[in-house]
Order: sequence, then structure tokens, then C-alpha cells
Amino acid sequence: MASSLIDWSARSLVFENGTILPKPGKLPRQPGTRFVVLVHGFANDRRTARSSFEAALSGLVLRSPASKLLFLESVWGFFWPSFVAKGPRLSDRVSRWLRLRHRHSEEDEEARKSVLLTPASYPDQVKKAVKVGRRLAAYLERLGQASRVRPEVILIGHSLGCRLILEGMRLVLRRRHAAANTYSVCLMAPAVPSYMLYSGWRLRRAFEVPRASRVLYSRNDAVLRWTFPPGQRRESGRMWPEALGLNGRPPVGTHRCDTGLGHTKYWSSQTTQPQLAKTLGLSVPTVLPRTAIPSQTLQLALPRPGSRLQVSDLPRRWSGSPY
Repeated sequence: MASSLIDWSARSLVFENGTILPKPGKLPRQPGTRFVVLVHGFANDRRTARSSFEAALSGLVLRSPASKLLFLESVWGFFWPSFVAKGPRLSDRVSRWLRLRHRHSEEDEEARKSVLLTPASYPDQVKKAVKVGRRLAAYLERLGQASRVRPEVILIGHSLGCRLILEGMRLVLRRRHAAANTYSVCLMAPAVPSYMLYSGWRLRRAFEVPRASRVLYSRNDAVLRWTFPPGQRRESGRMWPEALGLNGRPPVGTHRCDTGLGHTKYWSSQTTQPQLAKTLGLSVPTVLPRTAIPSQTLQLALPRPGSRLQVSDLPRRWSGSPY
């Protein structure tokens, strides 16, 4: 098994039992002036999300090896239960009866995820994302208040994790003048109804909080095209709501990029790496497009045998004379 770029046991924020652990004052490693938070999407257990995060970070390190130490030290993963769990086990009931906090390992969480019930629970996971997003924003604000300097918080999310991020920004908007952090966001395939970004709707002003925001979308995203509208219908009340990650129409001033990717390809794709690097402020080599150069045949009148080459025989641009 390949070694991990990050010790996730020390660099994880976990939403569990209605709260985010570890608590701000008990982080094993206190964040500095920059705090990068990766947020996974729908139906991801901890192991799956960690693999996605590793894929994105590996691509960035390969593109910019010199920047490895500059940003890996500030990266944290945020793990939230975006799935339906099976019925509680006996150990869970005993722990609850003894009023003990029972934390599940990655392997235990993966085993508890219900593969059959999770897809049908999408409307419930949307409600959960709204709730968890507010908790995450409040958590980050408490971290910023405890810092001596105003930290820069960079939130990178995928799918339903983007909805979670925007709900958090909506909470920060209420206390914008007293916000403890500055924010930047990168939303990959956001499972967010486009109409919520229209004037007067729920998330319209959420984009006013980040100083920089990027939206990566794709018209080739079959999940957002066919699966998202039925799952979102209960909340929106609309027959066929369109996703922001499909049409890429964010508010004015937001950077947008059409990736052409499928829904599950964003974390590991080379197409998203330059956008992630720009969000993180990393310098990565840019591959310039190949330009077709028209071939030109140089016709040079060769002198006859026994004669000398005259200046008039050379091409006009070689002779230096305009005549």
C-alpha cells in the first residue's frame, strides 16, 4: 500500500453525533495563517473520501514538487456522514446507555453504510448538508477567533459537499463584518440548484463572502443531468431543477471552467489540477497549446557555375534592403 501524503489521523475534522471533532481547542496540530479544508460529496464513507483527497493532492505535488511543503502542512479533510447507516449495533446501544461517545473507525464506517438505502436517501442528505455546513462555518470561525492573525480559509468541495460549503458561507454572511477568517472556495461539480443563485433566493449572496471563488462544471455529467433533478425535487418543488455543476452559471465575478468530466472524475483528473493550484495559490507549469506553424518553402535562385552570388539574388528580408 502506498504511503499517504498526509497523516489523516491527525489532520481530520469529523462530524459525529451532532458536533465536529476534535474540538477547536484540542486539535493535535493547530492551523496557521492558512487552513485548507477538503469536503467530500454524497454517499462517501471516510475511506472513499480519503482516497479522493489523496488523488487530488498527489496530482498537485507531481505538477509542482517544490510547493509540496508549502501547502500540505495546511490541508485538512472534513468527513461527514453523507449516507444512510445500517441499524445500530449492540455496542452502540451499550455506549449510548453508558453515555459514552463511541467513535467509529474508517473500516467500521464503511461496513455500516447501507448500499441499498443510501441512493434513495438523497433528499435527507441534502437537509443534513445544510445543517453540517452551518456547523462547519461556526467551527472555522471559532478557530479564527482563537488565532492571533486573521487566517485564510480555503474550502474545496465536490458534489453535495459544495452545497455544504455554500450553506456555511450563508451563515458567515450574517456576521460578515465580524468574520474571523477570509475565505476562498473551489466548487467541483456542485450539486446545487441553479435557481438558488438567482436574485432573492437562498444562496444568491453566499458568493459574496469568498474573496475568490471558482466553479468547475461539465455538460457531460450524467449524474447531475439525470439523477440530481429527481433527488432535488422534494426540496425545490420544481419538476426538473438544473444543477450548477451542469450548466456552470454562477453569479457574476465567479471564475468558471468547463471540464468536460464525469461526476466522479474531478478529484483525480489532470483537468482540475490547474484550477485547484490557482485556488491554493500554487505556481504550476502551464502546458501551452500546440500551434500549427505553416510550412514555408524557401526558393533561392542559385548562381550559375562560374558566377558570383549577388545581393539581389538573396531574398528581400535577407539583403537588408527594402527594395
